Amino acid sequence: MRFLTELLHSRAVPLAGKNHRHHGGTAAIAVTICLALFAPLSPAAAAEAPQDISGKDVVTPGDPGLGDALKQAIDAHQYDKALDLLAAEPEVLATEDGYRLQVKLLAVARHTDKALLLLEKHLTHHPNDGWSRFEIAEIQYKHGHGGVAALQYRLALAGDLDDADTALARARLADISQPKSWRYGYGLNLSANSNVDGAADDGRSALTGLPLVLDGNAAKTSTVALSGFGRAEKFTPVSDDMGLRTAVLVAASTGPAKSYDSEAVSAEAGPEWTIGGNTHLSLDARALMQWVSSDPAASGGGFAVHGDTYGDQQLWAGQFSADDISVRYPNSTSGVNTRFDLKRTRFLSASDFWSFSGAFERAGAALLSSPYTSGQARIGRLFKTPWSSLVYVEAMSRLRIYDHDTLQTSARRCDQLDEISFRFSKRNMIFYRGVPFVTVSAARNVSNITTYDYSRVRLDFGITRGF
Repeated sequence: MRFLTELLHSRAVPLAGKNHRHHGGTAAIAVTICLALFAPLSPAAAAEAPQDISGKDVVTPGDPGLGDALKQAIDAHQYDKALDLLAAEPEVLATEDGYRLQVKLLAVARHTDKALLLLEKHLTHHPNDGWSRFEIAEIQYKHGHGGVAALQYRLALAGDLDDADTALARARLADISQPKSWRYGYGLNLSANSNVDGAADDGRSALTGLPLVLDGNAAKTSTVALSGFGRAEKFTPVSDDMGLRTAVLVAASTGPAKSYDSEAVSAEAGPEWTIGGNTHLSLDARALMQWVSSDPAASGGGFAVHGDTYGDQQLWAGQFSADDISVRYPNSTSGVNTRFDLKRTRFLSASDFWSFSGAFERAGAALLSSPYTSGQARIGRLFKTPWSSLVYVEAMSRLRIYDHDTLQTSARRCDQLDEISFRFSKRNMIFYRGVPFVTVSAARNVSNITTYDYSRVRLDFGITRGF
């Protein structure tokens, strides 16, 4: 195979610390030097780097033209031409450095989905490749998806990543964590067999000792549900480490029967502090309104305290909230709702993390039930699976004790809900910088009042830029 040994000496920080692979006795040195054209700068290096790129070409004997052609194409920003030159050398593309240069060229040529597809395919065979995970983070970051990029950077830092990219990943995380003037978010979800309208899977129930059998249409009343949300947030700086944040959230869900279609609007505002770059604390006053079947159902307001901190490959997040809610809906109650949440996420490699969360809630206001007290725990794990996919498995258990039973029985209602879900994301299919996913979940609720016993299976489909 004909190949070049050196193309260019770059001003950028080189990708150091990697052992270059060899195929057929040919070293991919020229591609390594080309990579320096696209290697990200650390903050310090960016300040000191010269503005021009200069250097000499050293060409391998037997291939005097390829090095010059590749250099000229890159210098002239003819990235598609450079990609064609690489494509003509399949043995070069089979090397680690050839793969990396192709990724860089695809990204800078704005073939974003092709770059992501190449990265995701590589990670299916090399799940701890921090560089590939870092490049996915870079693409999402440069397209303004800060939250998605932050997760990818944290995974990259837990993988095999060199010092230069490690420094830049931490700098990116610090930048993402800084409040932005405006932030937007949205989501859309389609759920099959979701029981949003209260239909039963098994078609059987029991009420005051009498067995009931639902006909086929009733049992299938809520086989599909559509839900979505949108969020807009404004941050106004007050000092270097504090500012005022305001946000509005709109959410809605609907199903075929439409008997429990709901819409909700909430607004919140308050100060937010950044402490040491990796820790954030906010205090919000908030108000909310909810409608069910277009009729006013609930309104109220309160406050929330939120904090999170990241370090040593783990992320901690917690929140406490209290809201005084007035419910205007049959068989419902008004009162004060309080809730405490705590979550820990531990990043194990470039494609693997686990999370644990717990929550305690006292609901003085409840829709279609009496007030209750509940506690729950969740544990989840992301890991690689065959067929170019990742799966996130999560198990949840919740105990809920009601003040009384809305059916006016003599017993105090107590429910135990257990659920397990499997979320598969297909990593070798890219759509608008996202991948398709399907979530399969199964839940079983056991109550001391058999009317409330149920089993449920859900299917969710969508596109995600995460996992």
